[in-house]
Amino acid sequence: MASSFEKINYNLRPNKCIERKMMCEALGRLSLIDHLENYRYIGFGSPYFADFILIHKNLGLTDLVSIEKEIDKKSRFEFNIPYSGIKMHYGHSETILPNLELDKKKNILWLDYDDKISDFMFSDIHSFFSSAMTGSFFMISVNVEQDFMKVSDEDIENRMSLKEYRLDQLVSRVGKQRIPNEFMELNMNTKNLSGVTYEMINRQIITSLINRNGNGEDKIEYQQIFNFTYTDNASILTIGGIVFDKSQKSKVKKMAFKKLSFFKDSSESYKIKSPNLTFREIKALDKALPDPLKTDNGRFIKEELQEIPLIPTDIKEYAKVYRYYPNFTEANL
Repeated sequence: MASSFEKINYNLRPNKCIERKMMCEALGRLSLIDHLENYRYIGFGSPYFADFILIHKNLGLTDLVSIEKEIDKKSRFEFNIPYSGIKMHYGHSETILPNLELDKKKNILWLDYDDKISDFMFSDIHSFFSSAMTGSFFMISVNVEQDFMKVSDEDIENRMSLKEYRLDQLVSRVGKQRIPNEFMELNMNTKNLSGVTYEMINRQIITSLINRNGNGEDKIEYQQIFNFTYTDNASILTIGGIVFDKSQKSKVKKMAFKKLSFFKDSSESYKIKSPNLTFREIKALDKALPDPLKTDNGRFIKEELQEIPLIPTDIKEYAKVYRYYPNFTEANL
């Protein structure tokens, strides 16, 4: 069976590229807590190592750990390692993470799963929040694409409804006890699957921190920084935030995460949607931005924007992400 990285070139997913750059901007503010070179990045590199390259080039981290479950593809991973600072750990994340001594060093962890939310993922979340050194940053991405029934089923009479099927699929992945009651009667389409996935992850974070803090006075806190949703080849939900203690609270405040255009500290997501534009359209828009995009009778007030033959929705969507918009070109390197 082909791995996800063999089906999709991770470098050619525009919305994910935008997400990575937004993440990097937020992560750069960790320097107010400690020198960034003192952080370790842990992620799932795949043979492309796209996030590792971005983290190393933009933040300067040299302590990098890639967890890979596809042990039979080891030679390909090893061949594609872009930097000597990347250490490979082969096996499942729920086995590897508890052995990485998360309490000994500040970490940036990105659990960038290809799959829909599953039971083992809560173990990974718990591993981080139960032991991570304060000042560490947590990120998790999961597939929230709605499930579709196979139309080839022969027993039409006994086949469950689409609503029942989707709930049954979710229960099979996480267990019925994890699903909040308020979601049990909903059709698990992409919107509702995103909602229940967010809620289950958030509840695990809260539970792990409550267990860790116990009755101690110096409580470890968690501040959610972003909640992204986007669609490239599938619909993806990404949640991220920082853990900190009382001594770091003022530094976290100085980071001014709330001033980030994509800051979201609740279940409401920031939707990344990059429009398909030509190179000339991008250059024309860049010359006109930044701009408040004020309109008069449905037309943009700024003349430069009026001259660009795009629908207003595309212009507004691009304006939200233009600083992070990927530049794709063909080159022989």
